[in-house]
Amino acid sequence: MDIKEHIKRNGSITVSEFMGYALPQYYSQQEPFGAKGDFTTAPQISQVFGEMLGIWVASMWIEMGRPSDIAIVEFGPGTGTLMQDFLRGTANVKGFHGSAEIHMVESSSRLQNVQKQNLNGLHDKISWHDNIATLPHKKSFYIGNEFFDALPIKQYVKTLDGWCERIVDVENNGEMGFGLSPVCSFSDSFDSEHPDAPEGSFLEINQAAISIMKDIAKNITEYGGGGVFIDYGYSHYGYRDTLQAVKEHKFHDVLTDIGNADVTAHVDFVALAGVLADNDINSYSIATQKDFLLSLGIQVRSEMLLKGISDSKKSDEIKSAVMRLIDPKQMGNLFKVLTFVG
Repeated sequence: MDIKEHIKRNGSITVSEFMGYALPQYYSQQEPFGAKGDFTTAPQISQVFGEMLGIWVASMWIEMGRPSDIAIVEFGPGTGTLMQDFLRGTANVKGFHGSAEIHMVESSSRLQNVQKQNLNGLHDKISWHDNIATLPHKKSFYIGNEFFDALPIKQYVKTLDGWCERIVDVENNGEMGFGLSPVCSFSDSFDSEHPDAPEGSFLEINQAAISIMKDIAKNITEYGGGGVFIDYGYSHYGYRDTLQAVKEHKFHDVLTDIGNADVTAHVDFVALAGVLADNDINSYSIATQKDFLLSLGIQVRSEMLLKGISDSKKSDEIKSAVMRLIDPKQMGNLFKVLTFVG
């Protein structure tokens, strides 16, 4: 049933329900990635990105004494490009590939097929999961790039009556529009946690991301491991509306062409780090993508790629791609990196 018809028949829906409708439809029928899609992710910009994540995980593995039986879990693997570069970049780390099983968490059967084609022959132990329920319970390293931003969020707005949940409805003119729930039942708890939030402030809560991070934290607490998640987001409360849609590499009206545009929201890294702390994982940090990649030697790696390349156009493309990842005015500061070990 069309979402507009659903609302007409059943009444308004929350922002979370709206995203839960739009996103599965989008990923099941669209090719979102790359120049011909709606957006380009870091692994598609430069092979160095996936290699750097591989270096980070392999370094943690070495520090932990080179355990012989680990799981490497990628959330939202897209086309499999990140894992391709991850595996290539760690191929010479003695014993690392032999100790690891690769687990890809991907809900889209279409994207699973793309990933299987692209990763064919790169590792002899790769399995796919529709959700986290079937992941193994063992020492694990979790990675994800632009994964949490695509999970449904709840939005609340501070009003004179308290915090009211934002909803999506069909207006009198027949068009989709945003509104507020007439019942504001979250005032006490939200007011105590955010006493200085002015009227008109937004709160965004990604319960799905928090739930997944809880499962990750519990597994690491029991078996050990670590994780690295990269996304555009914030490391302090901003009280702003970050719900957005992108189509053909341009910002798009969230409530227009539903199911044919990517709908996301910025990631609350403070909340995710709080889940880790609540589960006694205190070795974590939030950094900008720029600082994270520079600390791992992205410039050294890019210089290695440039050696032997006589084609000036190709050389400029490599330099431009790496700069796009670390430039504060491009992806360098907007994207944050949450790393943790336990």
